[in-house]
Amino acid sequence: MKAITTLLLSIFVSIQFAYSQSNVENDPLFKEIVQLKEQMTKNYKLKEFYVIQLHSGNKDKAQKIKEDIDFFISQNRQPDSFQKEAIIVYETPNYKVWIGRFNTRLLADRFFLKIKEDYPNALILKPGLG
Repeated sequence: MKAITTLLLSIFVSIQFAYSQSNVENDPLFKEIVQLKEQMTKNYKLKEFYVIQLHSGNKDKAQKIKEDIDFFISQNRQPDSFQKEAIIVYETPNYKVWIGRFNTRLLADRFFLKIKEDYPNALILKPGLG
């Protein structure tokens, strides 16, 4: 009798779990939260990635470095999975040139090895930390 009760309870819990999973995926609030997370990641508000900082200093040099690295990337098309265009980020008092949106430190390290000779002051960052 105890075995049958345990079996029925297990089946009931499994059905409830499966039902709750399907409800979450169809919930409009869940979809809205997923979209919000994607937007925050895109706007650099969630810090779940790494970038390579090529420059921190004046605006003119930052723009020149951005143009140079964008040209380098356009000439060296590779299947690396990261944001291919450099961006300029202003953090008082400096303009910083960032490249990439690497999901792991390993991917950032791989790209860093390709550019470290041309950009000796480059460093890998996880934005928002430190």
